Amino acid sequence: MKPYFHLFIFCCICLLSCSINSDKEKERTLPFLGLDPVPDASLIDEQSDALLLWARQGTRRKLTVVHCSASGGLAPVFPDKIVQLRSLFKKEQWEELGRSGRRGDAGLFSSRNYVSAAVSLGIADRIYWVIPEPLLLFSDAEARVRKFLENHATRFRHEDIDGMLFDRGCVSGKLYGVAVSICNLETLPLINDAVVFDLDVDFLAQFAAAKRYSLLRGLKDISDIVTTKRLKAASAAVGVTDLSSRSIRRYVGTQTVEAMRDPQLVKAPSPPEVWLMREATDIAFSGGEDISPVLRGALKKYPADEPLVVFGSIDAALRGREQSVLESLGQLCATDKDSCFALLYAARELKKQQHDDAAERFAKKAVEVRPSWPEAFQAYGDLLYDRHDYRNALRQYQEIERLENSLSLQLALGDCFYFLDQKNDALKHYEQGLAFSNEAGGYRLNDRDKDSLTRPLKLYEDQGDSRRVKTIRQLLGIQ
Repeated sequence: MKPYFHLFIFCCICLLSCSINSDKEKERTLPFLGLDPVPDASLIDEQSDALLLWARQGTRRKLTVVHCSASGGLAPVFPDKIVQLRSLFKKEQWEELGRSGRRGDAGLFSSRNYVSAAVSLGIADRIYWVIPEPLLLFSDAEARVRKFLENHATRFRHEDIDGMLFDRGCVSGKLYGVAVSICNLETLPLINDAVVFDLDVDFLAQFAAAKRYSLLRGLKDISDIVTTKRLKAASAAVGVTDLSSRSIRRYVGTQTVEAMRDPQLVKAPSPPEVWLMREATDIAFSGGEDISPVLRGALKKYPADEPLVVFGSIDAALRGREQSVLESLGQLCATDKDSCFALLYAARELKKQQHDDAAERFAKKAVEVRPSWPEAFQAYGDLLYDRHDYRNALRQYQEIERLENSLSLQLALGDCFYFLDQKNDALKHYEQGLAFSNEAGGYRLNDRDKDSLTRPLKLYEDQGDSRRVKTIRQLLGIQ
């Protein structure tokens, strides 16, 4: 029996050796980011979609993540969700894994914690968090990074922050148990292992703003810096995060991916002409200028360029020509779902101008064209809520509840019932919201959530419900 056992062990060792050698051989042929084309660089709609990309890579070695973002993605993932994620990961149920990151607080992970999830799943074991603020370039970098973490949207633990120490150009330690080095792009150390490179459009915008560069100059600078770092890219992804980067500035994410696939686009003396025209239009638009002179010439040369068309449409809407624009953006949304964010962006900007009726029409158009889109229901519901139309706002929030769930959503539902004087129904939703309070433990509440929580706090105080009063006071940071 022993000879067969030894033969079995020998075969296992050979197979393991072959797989390791195969991974090493694969690494030798990987492109250097910023120098070589990265043909599979991708633009992702949700930053958390990067987890799905990493999970599907199939490497036997744990990944090294270079995560360029102000947000971090390092909020905690709770143990029961890790168990469910591991099951999906082991069974290679990729579609369900992807969907589980798009359900708000009810999902298994989100953009707040997908990097932590990658570590918990054993996909990654080394995280370099590259932040846009040039904090690591100062002699008191350690103190500056600790202050950055104290004020971060993720509510990092004080003991974790205190344990962060300066080490070879970065500040390193553990955040919620995840080993991480916080660096600037310039201070990122040389990394021998292959990396997965993860960047969001907001990072590029903040990086460029800190240096007083244009977005194109910022992209070129990022490309030049990563070229010196000799990063071997196993994959690269660019995420769009907020409403601006998903609408008028989606082109920035697209151009960044194109530059990763063809570095010569930013290495050349001048970038593509259409890039220059988009940026000139963006600068005029962001500065509140009349973009017509710039846009007229740009559209004459590139009449079908979607970013230019969107800029022109939104500018026209904000200058009082919203009716014709509403229909054209609606048609664009019907043919290209990614362009639907332009409707919501226009609604938000019209709201800022106190054109509430026009803002509602744009948000309602998004609901009509994409009837199962949570972002559209949210935008339309919020506009109705702000006008104290609680009954119709409630209908929009209930549509979201069919698709995803969260602390914020349940508080909004509770508020609608509260102002409709249906206190029992309000309490049911407030209680469901508090059931998500553990999920909220890793990040700071926004101002609307804080305002919402004052209502159940008063109701529970009147009922003498000390347990729930304590929970809400803890969420609000009230001693």
